[in-house]
Amino acid sequence: MNKEVKRIWIVVIQSLNDSVKLKTGCGIFKDLNNWCNKPEIGIIPKYYEVTTKKGLEDKVNEVVALIQENDSFLFHIESHGNYDGIRLVNDGVEWRDFWKISRPLSEKVNNRVVYILSMCRSKYSSLVFCDNQTIPFQYLIASNDIVDSGPACLALKMFYKEYISSKNIMKAFEILQYDYISRNKDCPFLLLSPQDVISMHESILHDYENVMKTSVKNNRV
Repeated sequence: MNKEVKRIWIVVIQSLNDSVKLKTGCGIFKDLNNWCNKPEIGIIPKYYEVTTKKGLEDKVNEVVALIQENDSFLFHIESHGNYDGIRLVNDGVEWRDFWKISRPLSEKVNNRVVYILSMCRSKYSSLVFCDNQTIPFQYLIASNDIVDSGPACLALKMFYKEYISSKNIMKAFEILQYDYISRNKDCPFLLLSPQDVISMHESILHDYENVMKTSVKNNRV
């Protein structure tokens, strides 16, 4: 009996309203689809659009039904974000709920997932986890603060181009950072392993608490 070859999936989910001119998720997926058009590459790209929390949950469940236990995964969301969660077109998803929704995906592939949360302030999603939990991913790519969609889209395309070639997340992330810097931009993205999530918990929590204090003082969030 032949041993089944492990596949790599790249799922891009976009939730951007019609007023947003640059549809970053769609643009990234078009390039991915062109770069992964040969079976020997071993990467399967998928693209979905969602507008609500229920829609996001449905698409995750659809993907879970497609994949197999020995596959690995990059799960990429292009949307708006804030300190407390994702702002979909017609709905909000708190960070704790996002990780609850995505957990079946992580469990199906034994946490062989890289989550790419391409939106503002997505590093705060890591505050859900504490040191007595199993963190359900290999890596989290998240933003430190505001994300400029134009440079982010270009840099993420370079990230994927390198990843398709090398299958190396660390190397691909270095390319992403270099692309940002080459455009005279500070790169807002962080690459966090489970160990990083634990070690940086206090500093990220400190940032969050300072923001909340300032927001209360100014009567805004």
